[in-house]
Amino acid sequence: LLLTTPVIFWGGWPFLSVAWNALLKGQLNMATLIATGIMTAYLYSVGATFFFKGDVFYEAAAMLTTFSLLGHWMEMAARNATGEAISSLLKLVPEQARVVRDGTEVEVPVEEVQLGDIIAVRPGEKVPVDGVVIDGRSYVDESMITGEPVPVEKKEGDKVTGATLNTTGAFRFKTEHVGSDTALARIVQMVQSAQSSKAPAQRLADEAGK
Repeated sequence: LLLTTPVIFWGGWPFLSVAWNALLKGQLNMATLIATGIMTAYLYSVGATFFFKGDVFYEAAAMLTTFSLLGHWMEMAARNATGEAISSLLKLVPEQARVVRDGTEVEVPVEEVQLGDIIAVRPGEKVPVDGVVIDGRSYVDESMITGEPVPVEKKEGDKVTGATLNTTGAFRFKTEHVGSDTALARIVQMVQSAQSSKAPAQRLADEAGK
């Protein structure tokens, strides 16, 4: 009893508090199942200790709390790693784009690039958004999208992807996808969607709780 009580009410507090708040709102979730299992074993054991004769299950309550905390920690670690991966992806996009307007190259924030704009890319610069090459020739490192370490030749009519690195020559391209419609933005959206979605086992547990 003395060893298990702090494990239940300190270590298991994340589950107990969430389950209690859900209960006050008339809702049931996965935390409700965990809290029910923990408190059933604990309260029965307390009763068997002070009020009636029977087996105690303090170790079961403590182990359930420990394993639940371990799973919760692993989930949070995975989410943090995913968040860092998303941040790294977003940092790949250049902050400025060299837009050709009235025959002159003007640097503007990449957020201001519009569909149909003509973008000039020099050697060593990153492609700001998705588009199709209309002038020039170069080799572009697309490893961050395709995983292919060898730069790919780009010439008139070829498509280029935002955040990829231009290596040798210079070229101009016409924008086809900007903002949240670029390939990189869609990758980030898919990662975020996968991060927020629930595993089949967790959805089953939530349904069982209902």
